[in-house]
Amino acid sequence: MHKGFVLWFTGLSGAGKSTISNIIEARLRAAGAEVELLDGDVVRTHLSKGLTFSKEDRDINIRRIGFVAELLARHGVIVLVAAISPYRAMREEVRSTIANFVEVYVECPIAVLAERDVKGLYKKALAGEIAHFTGVSDPYEPPLNPEVTVHSSLETPQESADRIWATLERSGLIFDRAAPRARQQGLDLVCGIELSTKFRARTVHLLGYFLHEPPSDGFRGWLAQMQATRRDRNLRMAARLRSLGIDVTIEEVERKGRSLAGRPHFARIMLEKGYVSTIQQAFDEYLDESAKGYVDRDEPDLKLGIQRIAAAGGISSIAHPVRLGYHDPAQVRTLVLEMRDAGLSALEVYHSDHRPRDVEQYLALSREFDLGVTGGSDFHGDVKPGVKLGSGAGGNLNIPRSVLERLREIQPRVS
Repeated sequence: MHKGFVLWFTGLSGAGKSTISNIIEARLRAAGAEVELLDGDVVRTHLSKGLTFSKEDRDINIRRIGFVAELLARHGVIVLVAAISPYRAMREEVRSTIANFVEVYVECPIAVLAERDVKGLYKKALAGEIAHFTGVSDPYEPPLNPEVTVHSSLETPQESADRIWATLERSGLIFDRAAPRARQQGLDLVCGIELSTKFRARTVHLLGYFLHEPPSDGFRGWLAQMQATRRDRNLRMAARLRSLGIDVTIEEVERKGRSLAGRPHFARIMLEKGYVSTIQQAFDEYLDESAKGYVDRDEPDLKLGIQRIAAAGGISSIAHPVRLGYHDPAQVRTLVLEMRDAGLSALEVYHSDHRPRDVEQYLALSREFDLGVTGGSDFHGDVKPGVKLGSGAGGNLNIPRSVLERLREIQPRVS
């Protein structure tokens, strides 16, 4: 049975919760998933018929929806909930009862909602003619750290759905749906992730590969916390860039990002607005770790990242070790040994940035310290136009299939 989860849409009336959830529902059904949609308006005519719009009755309504959602998810169903659910405490209460809970905040300004409202309900509420109208005469408490925020006044429903879908992919929640289709096409699909960690006061990218099964719920929950810190960094980076005269907003960045966004999306906006002439210039002058617009984020220690991956049944590997900033072979050897002693499983030997002599050096170290070997092109689309998927920079990559087969041999199955 595949893993169930709850995708909870919250936002003001008319923001687009039902429209976007319908798009996600159709996409999941097309992928062969078992899905149920609990729409707030429909629930009130059946499960919660007779309840008023007092705070007490609103809480009862959300508890009922949460109970049904948890029950379905526990039995492998993907549950989409589209309900205003105005009170933060109630949403958090429901979250605490559901193992895999993804909160989607559908944000839209009241002025835009009033313009959209063909029934004139917002106009009447603003005139004091409707009591207990959420966002006007009743409070709405926006999420503080939702897994996804979409801005329905700035993007189409399809764009919002795409960003939500990307978040589900990143979290591993829909990996189980992709795996059977990959097998049908003769593709070998591997669940993986790249984490930013700290080691010797530097940012080190750590890869995690889950070759037998997707990562555990505990690992996914930890990732959700990491993603929240990433969004906080993005907010601070947008403010930092504005202080430097670069007009970039978090809404623009998240609209580009399709999920929790990052520096490449800042770079694209800066290019489009004419602040830089290339993506690389955006990084060199503003976004690189040593550049004036960079803002640090709260990154986990490398050893903690290694431990988390191992506990979730994965293999950890240092990404593109050539970028660690150590060029003396003796220093590199000491560094890799220290990482191995911290629990590291493998070393990324094959990479688009690695020259033949780099590959030889890292192969030798992996043999000396009994580490696995990984490889990848580090394809990033138009952010790195010179790097092609699978073949690297100028065709410098041809990773043997034996690399994957060997990793499967050394990764233990989690019982």
